[in-house]
Amino acid sequence: MAVLKYLGRKYDLNPAQSEQENLLADMWQAILVEIMESGAKAYFNKETETLKKKLAPSWSAINDHLQTHNFMCGDKLSWIDFLTF
Repeated sequence: MAVLKYLGRKYDLNPAQSEQENLLADMWQAILVEIMESGAKAYFNKETETLKKKLAPSWSAINDHLQTHNFMCGDKLSWIDFLTF
């Protein structure tokens, strides 16, 4: 995570153009970290079906957002987009 943030600052991929974009970055970061942590736990505990049900709302929110926006935070590429994919 720290490397992504560093590269985001270094190469102007930081979504900090407005307060709304900062809020989106914080929100998406929290959601994506939860997805990654839950995925790792489910993988090692062999609970993939439970994981699918638990994370369906999060994936749905990401999908809905990307249907109307080109990027996760605002109108330009940011480090959050790299975290997402």
